[in-house]
Amino acid sequence: MLAVGSRYEVVGDIGEGGMGAVYRAVDRLTGQLVALKQLTRSPDEPDLNQDTITTQNLALAREFQILAALRHPHIVSVLDYGFTTDEARLPFFTMELLRRPATLVNYGRDRTVDERIDLIAQTLLALMYLHRHSIVHHDLKPGNVLVDQTGTVKLLDFGLSKPVGGQTSAGTLAYMAPELLMGGRSTEASDLYAIGVMAYELFAGERPIIADTVEELIRRVITKMPDYDLLAVTVGHGVAGVIERLLSKDPAGRYQNAAEVIEALRRATGRELPLETSATRESFLAAAPFIGRESEVLLLSHTLDRIRKGFQPHGAWGSLWLIGGESGVGKTRLVREMRTRALVEGITVLEGSAVEGGGLPYQIWREPMRKLCLLADLSDEDAAVLKRLVPDIDTLLRRRVPELPDISDEMAWAHLVATIARVLHQTSEPMLLILEDIHWAGRGLDVLNIVSELIAYRPMMILATYRTEEAPDLPDEFPRAHSITLDRFTDEEVEALVTAMLGGSTPQMLDLLRRETEGNPLFVVEAVRALAEEAGGLTAIDPTPPVLSVGGIRAMLRRRLDRVPPAARPLLKLSALLGRDIDRSLLEAGAKVLDLGPVDIDWWQVACSSAAVLEFHEGVARFAHDQLRATVIDGLTEAEHLSLIHI
Repeated sequence: MLAVGSRYEVVGDIGEGGMGAVYRAVDRLTGQLVALKQLTRSPDEPDLNQDTITTQNLALAREFQILAALRHPHIVSVLDYGFTTDEARLPFFTMELLRRPATLVNYGRDRTVDERIDLIAQTLLALMYLHRHSIVHHDLKPGNVLVDQTGTVKLLDFGLSKPVGGQTSAGTLAYMAPELLMGGRSTEASDLYAIGVMAYELFAGERPIIADTVEELIRRVITKMPDYDLLAVTVGHGVAGVIERLLSKDPAGRYQNAAEVIEALRRATGRELPLETSATRESFLAAAPFIGRESEVLLLSHTLDRIRKGFQPHGAWGSLWLIGGESGVGKTRLVREMRTRALVEGITVLEGSAVEGGGLPYQIWREPMRKLCLLADLSDEDAAVLKRLVPDIDTLLRRRVPELPDISDEMAWAHLVATIARVLHQTSEPMLLILEDIHWAGRGLDVLNIVSELIAYRPMMILATYRTEEAPDLPDEFPRAHSITLDRFTDEEVEALVTAMLGGSTPQMLDLLRRETEGNPLFVVEAVRALAEEAGGLTAIDPTPPVLSVGGIRAMLRRRLDRVPPAARPLLKLSALLGRDIDRSLLEAGAKVLDLGPVDIDWWQVACSSAAVLEFHEGVARFAHDQLRATVIDGLTEAEHLSLIHI
């Protein structure tokens, strides 16, 4: 198997494009299959100039950054970004692997008219979300709109995506709008034109404009009208009329947004095509654009740049940053933004989180050390010490790790602390270490204290988050650390967040949300979610709601938990006590002890994520917010709590 970086192994080909290839790969850290997209350098192109290489690298990095900021059921999810470990240092990123995918046209070829309309509607739902984020895909074509074996549409290949109004001459000619071929700017309307081309092809069996040469194709796209009578034979004049408007030569003559197209298809077919599903609603709520925090991002980005450049002859450059704030204020969102920036800059990212109640001793260091096992050259002695924290270290290192001699627990933990600190200190590559919820880290803070003292002259940046209401004096324990405290959103930032979720706002709605949430971003999102559930959808929310009759934020969270199927709730209660991240092996073992019967973890994760209680980060499930986990624990009866904590 071909190794890509230290974490992935290629096990098969998926396809090739202009700049790179996509492979099926195994993630050694999670054991899951992923799709891996990597730039390639052909042996026939040994003399690629540096400008071309830089342009290609930036294009792949930009594609990952765009996708990392999006989360939608009809847009492919990205997981990780890195560089090959050979001299070429080719960039790559990983994404979810689709099961037996087919292109939009191939999948729809033998389907009924209604099924094909459903495929177009799913694609339009993705565009609604994309355009709300002010992004134009700019390369919509059947090969970039795949359908998996369940009939779910997934948009992919965002390498040419631009902000609305961006200008580019790249794209696939047959699907490019006339104004783009004449040098115009990308808009939502140019994406909708591409939808029209695909819809025509899906129903008529051929593209609306066909030519033998590039020059003739460009001329015909700009001047020639397609044969809409051919289309009407298959779908009738109503749907044919919708497609005709999508293919208008004048962008002003097309529908102005994807929602208008879905409404037009509803009228033409008499079917209830949804403008919103529970899954797409969650996309607008949980994956709104990154808002505010400009000064914090600037400061942290400057520090990342310092460690990327390496040794600084006139001073230290390794540092610890404490990111404080109340629960729900956006600490995780900020560190995720920095994670994405670090990855595309070639900085290794390690992540860990603490668990309320302490969990295992030094648990906050478990995941960082698991990943470091793939990166560092560990001696047998160090590996044996780490085995206490990383039980699967034999699998990760692919060798038998010896057992430690019999020593006291206290001595074993002391060796572990020293080993973690030493292994991190020996790191020579630029590294970002993210530690979340350190107010629950317990003895894990001992390691952080030691490491923070050792990294002054190492290319390492540590971002550690904590709740100010849980540990207001925590910065006093780290006198050399830099400290940032995140405030609640300003009125302007609340307005920007609400507009991103709803597409607009009214003074009455903003007054209500500011009054009820006091600018806490999590509370704003939960309040909008509650309004949407009461109204039946985001688009149905009363723009002038008089009150928010939901009984407080904790009540809103309980309502979200109530959407979890009853069969999934026993496992949810157990997982809440085990920590925010879902450990499959611990969960399965606990289910056996509790005699819950056969447990389908995959079904359970999907059921809980569909209720917006779990989310996936780097392919691993976790509670969407720790407040949700706390709400589950608060709802346990005394008997349930006693039985669960004694597993």
